[in-house]
Amino acid sequence: EVGSGALRMCQYGQEDPRFMRDCKACLQSLPRTTIKDGTPFYAGSKSKMRTTRYYKKLPYKDIPVRAQIPCDWPYAARRYNGSGVNAYHYQAIILRNVLKL
Repeated sequence: EVGSGALRMCQYGQEDPRFMRDCKACLQSLPRTTIKDGTPFYAGSKSKMRTTRYYKKLPYKDIPVRAQIPCDWPYAARRYNGSGVNAYHYQAIILRNVLKL
């Protein structure tokens, strides 16, 4: 979604008290979307969201737009769980849950 460069660290410097501690506020400041059946994984993706045997609940409402997140921890969390549709479900759930903290 954001290119093929190096992974992006937290937008705040290490000297800032928000460094890697203010994820909820960061996500709250971003535009939101609804991820539903047929939503492409990312802009231009041929693969689309769908229910699976592990994730039967769609849509995910009020999810921060991943392409607007200024760091790459959500990308890393998704990739840790694979690259297919289940990993995108997992990522959406993580983003939703951080907002609920």
